[in-house]
Amino acid sequence: MCADTFIGDLCVGGVVKFRILGPVEIIRDGTPLPIGGPRNRAVLAALATDVGRAVNTEKLAGAVWGEQPPATVRAQIQICISALRRLELPITSSYSGYTLDVDPFSVDATQFHALIAQARALSKADGYRQEAADLLRSAVDLWRGPALDGVPGLAAEAARLDEARIAATGDLMDMELQFGRHSHLISELTTLAREYPLQERFQAQLMLALYRSSRQAEALRVYRDLREMMHRDLGLEPGLELQSLERRMLMRDPALAYSETVQEQPLIIEQANAPRREQIVRLPPETGVFTGRSREIERITEQLLGTGSPVVLTGPVGIGKSALAVQTAYGLSGHFPDGVLYLDLRAADPQEAVSQLLGQLGEDPAGDRDRYAERVATGRMLLVFDGVTDEEQIRGLLPRTMSAAVLITSRSRLTALEGSWLLEVDPLDEDAGMDLLGNIIGHHRLAAEPEAARAVVGQCERLPFAIRIAGARLLAKPHWSLTRFAGRLEPEATRLDELAHADLRMRSVLDLEYTALDPILRWALRRLSLPRVPYLPSWLAAALLDLSLPQTENVLESLLDARLLTAVPAPLGDDIRYRLPSLVWLFARERARIEDSPMDTDAAQDRARLAGLRLMDELGSESPSLDQLDPAQRAAALADPAGWLTAHQDILGSLTC
Repeated sequence: MCADTFIGDLCVGGVVKFRILGPVEIIRDGTPLPIGGPRNRAVLAALATDVGRAVNTEKLAGAVWGEQPPATVRAQIQICISALRRLELPITSSYSGYTLDVDPFSVDATQFHALIAQARALSKADGYRQEAADLLRSAVDLWRGPALDGVPGLAAEAARLDEARIAATGDLMDMELQFGRHSHLISELTTLAREYPLQERFQAQLMLALYRSSRQAEALRVYRDLREMMHRDLGLEPGLELQSLERRMLMRDPALAYSETVQEQPLIIEQANAPRREQIVRLPPETGVFTGRSREIERITEQLLGTGSPVVLTGPVGIGKSALAVQTAYGLSGHFPDGVLYLDLRAADPQEAVSQLLGQLGEDPAGDRDRYAERVATGRMLLVFDGVTDEEQIRGLLPRTMSAAVLITSRSRLTALEGSWLLEVDPLDEDAGMDLLGNIIGHHRLAAEPEAARAVVGQCERLPFAIRIAGARLLAKPHWSLTRFAGRLEPEATRLDELAHADLRMRSVLDLEYTALDPILRWALRRLSLPRVPYLPSWLAAALLDLSLPQTENVLESLLDARLLTAVPAPLGDDIRYRLPSLVWLFARERARIEDSPMDTDAAQDRARLAGLRLMDELGSESPSLDQLDPAQRAAALADPAGWLTAHQDILGSLTC
């Protein structure tokens, strides 16, 4: 039993041992322990934020190094864990990761959330509003500075905690205003309004405190200063609720004055991380097997809760953009009490999109765009737009104020979308790919055949959609070993046949992307798939397509924009190397066999071989022209012919063998 202070039945004194609501600390018997350097502190912070649950190496590495972990990441994480264990911390290890195995209430963040929950419960009971306010004050007083201060790798988790602090502080200020303490709150609210200039709730509370203290001019100046700042920096207006408050003050609305009867009105305090009972959540069901992407979720969260900029998730087909968006939206739903809306825009026209969104909000679907804009402007919502085609399709659906956050998925980068923040979604790393496969078929099967499991993940190109298909097939065939299935995936001619189960078909998804292309791009994709080369320099692509270099580069960039090619770094000059991902390459070769005549494909491959031979011949001559290279590459090849040949020997060897 704790011998320190009690509020209700919750101990809030010396029980705090792990502190993350500010600089990260461990306190034992009132004395801070020497945690060590920033890496140890970051690992401890990551464990404490998930106290009692396993934290995988990926999240620990993200906390320490961000997006650039070293090759020795596992060994260095183990060093940090060993250092923390020397402090006699109970850190256990398992297949899933490391666990800080302590009482959750020894972490101040756990106490914070528990105090908020108890305040919420008390606020609903008659006669306990003062006790609820005391609990809120105790929760807010646990903070010693920004959450997880000094651990930049956990910025998203820090943003979530800070949002919870802001919500709790706002609830406390509401209660204090109800108790008639407006004059005493002015100093505290002025600090809050200055610290969080875009938190309109604090601005409104400060305006009300000033107004009730007979300082109407100062109250209205708060609004004017905010409006001027938002116009200047963001090009936005304050929210409709704040605009209404200003009008009511100008009209000296009697309802704004403090009255003793206000104290008789019950106040419901919403738990920071729980949706309100009336909250609208229209997301697709969670897959139940989602894994990895912790760093991406942290970065998305940081943007949505911090800057308010629309977030665009972009990447090729099958990369997991939609699953990442939905998973993130579920995790953030508690921060958007007025609703989380979802709209698949792959087949929706603009008016249909507005109708669907109004229907999700409980409005008449026949309403117009102005009604939709009004509803979105007056609530704290998260809007998820999936499968956006281009900027024009989405621009009219964006909110006009910062009250709503926007999360977009698109194959295109949407770089013309003003103020947006772009995240390129990459294939899963091998560990996350293995984890996804294990979540589907059972980790015991992976443990029995780890090398075969790695082969399956690799043959799926670490694409979540392809791994899901592979997992579904293995789940339906419990008598198949992973070694057997990896062997079935190995032949290129039948790999796409194997990546098919029920309505999950890799070929069908690729075919949708293919048929959406212009005919010239479909033809080009088939031509570029003909040689078996590790990458495509522009001179080789020009030979295959029988086009000039400028024309070829336009085609290549269009296929790159369609996410059917990737760009890979080149060692010399300003050359851009293009690559067909292996599953796209297999699909394009299939289409070439079906749609193109052998005479045409043979002619294209002959041009490619001749282009390679001509380059080698010219580089061995005294006065090469190299007119098939672009100017930057020509200069690099002329300056160092031997070096240029060495840099391209894998391509030239593949063409001329």
